[in-house]
Amino acid sequence: MCTNESVENAIFIHGFLTSSSFWSESISPQISNPNFRTFAIDLLGFGQSPKPANCQYRLNDHVKWIEKSVIESHKLDSFHIVSHSMGCLIALALAAKYPNRVKSITLVAPPYFSSSEVRASHNALMKLAERRIWPPYFSDQLDLHFLVRDMTKHTHHSAWHTMPNVICGGVKLQDRNLEIIEKGGVSMKIIHGDKDRVVPIECSYGVKSTVEGVELRIIKGKDHNTVIFGIEREFTRELEEF
Repeated sequence: MCTNESVENAIFIHGFLTSSSFWSESISPQISNPNFRTFAIDLLGFGQSPKPANCQYRLNDHVKWIEKSVIESHKLDSFHIVSHSMGCLIALALAAKYPNRVKSITLVAPPYFSSSEVRASHNALMKLAERRIWPPYFSDQLDLHFLVRDMTKHTHHSAWHTMPNVICGGVKLQDRNLEIIEKGGVSMKIIHGDKDRVVPIECSYGVKSTVEGVELRIIKGKDHNTVIFGIEREFTRELEEF
C-alpha cells in the first residue's frame, strides 16, 4: 500500500468533442504503477460534467472547473498533467496557475500558435478549421466507438462556445503561460504524430523552439488519434517513465 508521500497524481485532459473516456478507455487500463493515481476528467460541458446554459465556456471556466472538481476536491498538493489537442491549451493555463505544484506536463498534438503573430487567434482558428478539427478526425483503421458516443455528450451551447473561446483565449496567453512554466522548472514533453491532419506538426516544433529543455517526440506513421490509440501500452510506459 502506498503512502500519501509516494502517490503520483496525474490529471488527464481530453480535447474537443470527447470526454474522460478518451483516456479511461485507452491509458488508464494500461497503468501498472500502483503509486499512480489518475484523474481523467470531463471538461465543463462535456461527458458527464455539468453543462450550464449561462456559461461562455472560456479558458478560465474550464480551469476553474478542474480546480473545483479535482485539485480542491482531492486536495492535490502536486500533480502531473497529460493533455491532448485542444486540452493542451487548458493544460498550459492550469500549469501556469500552479507552477509549484505541477511536476510535469505532457502535451499530445498541442495547437500552438505564437501570440506574437498578428491576428494570432484568428489565424489559429482558420488553420485548425481547415484541418478538420471540427468535427474531430477519426481513423478508419481503429474501432473508436466510444469517441463516436462522446460526440453526443455535450450541448450545442457548450461545444459552440468552447471551441472559439478556448482557442482564442488560449492562443493569446500561450507564450505567457509557457514562460511561467519554464521559469517554474516544470518538465515538459511533447508527442506528435507525423501524419496528423488535425493539428499541424509545426505547432509542436513551435513550442520546442519557444521553451528550453522541452522533449519532443515525433511518432512516424501516426495521426491525431493513433498517436495514442493502437500503441496504448507503449504510450503509458513512456508516461510512467517521464
